[in-house]
Amino acid sequence: MLYRRHGLCVQEGLLPVGTPLSAAHFTAGQYVDVTGTTIGKGFQGVMKRWGFAGGSASHGNSKAHRLAGSTGGCQDPGKVFPGKKMAGRMGGKRRTVLSAWLYKVAAPLPLRLTAQHG
Repeated sequence: MLYRRHGLCVQEGLLPVGTPLSAAHFTAGQYVDVTGTTIGKGFQGVMKRWGFAGGSASHGNSKAHRLAGSTGGCQDPGKVFPGKKMAGRMGGKRRTVLSAWLYKVAAPLPLRLTAQHG
């Protein structure tokens, strides 16, 4: 995980590029940006990935209970538009949480406990 502190930096307080950071560089009550990789969930359908409602359970529905439904028009436009919400790989992406409040720092251990609010 990568951390970036919020606050004003002065020229004398800057660390050289490539300096490894430890828990001693942080104090409780600071706001930090936390960057990491989300948990990968593999190939998921549209109901889990995008929160689609799905089809009805009865009334003539046959094998379309968890399907996405229509994916676009007919001959015009004759394509599926980019960015269409479909089934696919879920998770495993790099994400950044901005302004996470640092709740506690355990200096002997490499732990930083954050709490996201707002």
